[in-house]
Amino acid sequence: MLVMVRSPTTLVRSADLARHLFSDPRIQVLFTVSEPRSVFSNELELAINKRGLPFVPWKNAVLETYDLALIESALDPLPEIKAPIIMLSHGVGHNSVRSVAGANTAHSNWLDEGPGTNLPRIVGLISEDEARVFGDRCQTEVLGDPVFDSMFQARHRRDEFRNALDIGDRKLVALSSTWGRLSAFSARPQMFSELLSLLPADEFAIAAILHPNIWMGHGPWQIETWLRDALAGGLKLIPFESGWQATLVAADCLAGDHGSVSTYASMLGTPTCLLSYPEDALNGDLAIVQAMGSNKAVETAREIAEFAETTCRQASRAQKRPNAAFSYVGSSMERLAELAYRLIGLEPSSTAVLPLTLEPPIPRTCKPLSFWVGFTRISDMIIDMRRTPSSVGPSGIRSDSTLLVASSAERNYRMVQSASCLVLENRDAAGWWQDASPFARCAYFQQGSSGQLSDRNGTQVPFKVPAHADRNVLAAILAYCLAQGDFRGTYRMGKTLYTVGESVIRCARIPESG
Repeated sequence: MLVMVRSPTTLVRSADLARHLFSDPRIQVLFTVSEPRSVFSNELELAINKRGLPFVPWKNAVLETYDLALIESALDPLPEIKAPIIMLSHGVGHNSVRSVAGANTAHSNWLDEGPGTNLPRIVGLISEDEARVFGDRCQTEVLGDPVFDSMFQARHRRDEFRNALDIGDRKLVALSSTWGRLSAFSARPQMFSELLSLLPADEFAIAAILHPNIWMGHGPWQIETWLRDALAGGLKLIPFESGWQATLVAADCLAGDHGSVSTYASMLGTPTCLLSYPEDALNGDLAIVQAMGSNKAVETAREIAEFAETTCRQASRAQKRPNAAFSYVGSSMERLAELAYRLIGLEPSSTAVLPLTLEPPIPRTCKPLSFWVGFTRISDMIIDMRRTPSSVGPSGIRSDSTLLVASSAERNYRMVQSASCLVLENRDAAGWWQDASPFARCAYFQQGSSGQLSDRNGTQVPFKVPAHADRNVLAAILAYCLAQGDFRGTYRMGKTLYTVGESVIRCARIPESG
């Protein structure tokens, strides 16, 4: 059988589908880059080679006859291929005006003309609702959506995916963007850094899911350069090749646009807000589009932050499955397999077909080494702390007092020079911190459960501390105590209380009801 790809999006999804559908040794799968190809198809052949996929050039592919051909594009006429053809969408069905128009006009050419038109050419649909849009113009079959199924059936692995993202007990906010001038990334390219500056780093983690065309159109180097400050601040950038589905399962809320990722998140029951949603570009006759349009619209990073803080602090997350959105939930791969094997003329093997399985995400990220820390007294007993990664600035911190706490391992030397307190990663740093950080009033070093605060006069104060606690947080607390002239008090950072007194720092988790 032949798998036709024309863009990175269709390659990733088609290769995944084929791997789960055709482990049958009776079937040889070949991949080709179809013509006309996408403007984002640069290095497609290289990507196919890196994946180890058997490849046949298009000029040779059109000369052969195949038992089956699979394509995931709703736009290009392909009359040359002599094979039964299954056409699937590479997003959430044909929900855009562009894709539906393509299926009813451009595809009419290959449905009715050219070699092989006496063979079945079937458009696979995600729902009966979508079938009504196509009518009788072409042969269709409702199969459901294997990608949605893969996420819906992996919800029990949520903790595994969160562990892979190194979230801990923080809430995960996912930011997604499709491509093009109407996308969220085009509208607000700084939203990642802005959101990192607005949400407390100890309560929220942020992941970015960008459309493959953004990656291929600009290149990984450019993407990571644009997002340099956000990545230094702990942004978890999800590669487009894999991991975005698992990230959606792990997410507590999502801010996106009219792309498929936002739709999948909303259909999974994840609280979703929309930074960009051009209704005139979408097919409003579909229930899935109508459901998406009911999500909250936002315009700024602050509105996203408010949405995240409100929804993520709710007690539970609803798990909804709109009946009109996807048909055959949980059995879409079986239906696709039945159709494919029927067209090939084989009985499906009971072990050859597997549901799509999700791999844990492997994000591009780094751990922040310096933070702006704000202190606000909220009662006579408790002082609230809020941290923001230094690379995105302290703009989101509203506090009575703000300190910059930097690690001696910080690569950005300006942060070391400007720090109010330096966290020494080794004892050797104790000899140079006063020169390296002219504004620092103190430095903190910790080994195991023994901490030591040193001031500029050489005075050293030992503390017994929790060995597992974040030393950057402990350093911030002691620096604040030094500035206030009082080494007593209770400090709240996220879900943890730190109590200082008698050369001891203790920490305890705040009960969920507290």
